[in-house]
Amino acid sequence: MCQREAQALRNYYIVLFFIASLFGCGQKAESTSEQVERNIVQSLKVGDDAKAIENYLNSQNISFTYDKYTNRFQGIIRDESLSLHAITISIVLDNKQRYINVEVNDSYTSL
Repeated sequence: MCQREAQALRNYYIVLFFIASLFGCGQKAESTSEQVERNIVQSLKVGDDAKAIENYLNSQNISFTYDKYTNRFQGIIRDESLSLHAITISIVLDNKQRYINVEVNDSYTSL
């Protein structure tokens, strides 16, 4: 194999590596906001009490607080690979502290 063929083969493998890396980056293990919302809707039922909601959030390792002024649990899932992205979760309760609905959004911050 001549030097020119070796260089071409080397370049081919470099390009192939970068293409494979891009596909790997697209297959994130992190959740999307749609996946998170779907999981919450499937796991919690309208009328579940605050303890059931706390248990769910703890079981999913979601950091959360309860806001007594808006009567909701607020959670956040930070993207470990990109510090500019997070998924915010608001679980709204009725006046008897029972689950009504959930709002899940993508949140982006800038420097």
